[in-house]
Amino acid sequence: MIRDNIISALKMIVALGTFLFPVSSALAVDDGAYAGFYQVTFANPDTGEKKGNTGEFIFIIEDNRIVDVQYSDDDFVKGKTKFKLKIDEKTGKLKGYFTESGRRHEGNTINLRWQMKGVFVDNFFAGEASMYLTQWNGQTPESGMIKLASYVFESP
Repeated sequence: MIRDNIISALKMIVALGTFLFPVSSALAVDDGAYAGFYQVTFANPDTGEKKGNTGEFIFIIEDNRIVDVQYSDDDFVKGKTKFKLKIDEKTGKLKGYFTESGRRHEGNTINLRWQMKGVFVDNFFAGEASMYLTQWNGQTPESGMIKLASYVFESP
């Protein structure tokens, strides 16, 4: 009997606490599209990319998660993408990587890994990324990955 009264009282306290102290987890990054303007700071000569080239990534975010990355590069057909990117809910900082498998370039099938870190501010992304080749026509490089390019992202 006493045990039931204690349990009932605890349930009442939890219920009142829920109504009196609502917890709203405000996210640092709102849902939507964020532009990342990049400049190439390193490029492997075999890639066709050149140091100093510029471009734009568009990050699509839903519920504080990256759900898509869009970029235009006429030479490539984008492959299947898996995201392992984390956004800090309080600061908007991004850290992690995403992979592309089955990306096609000049008749070759390649797998890539994009290592990224940075921060989302307003509707922009600032940070840096490195792109690595993890597989070329089904063959894995001896070292496991080959660095193809490095990028620095700046907001306008």
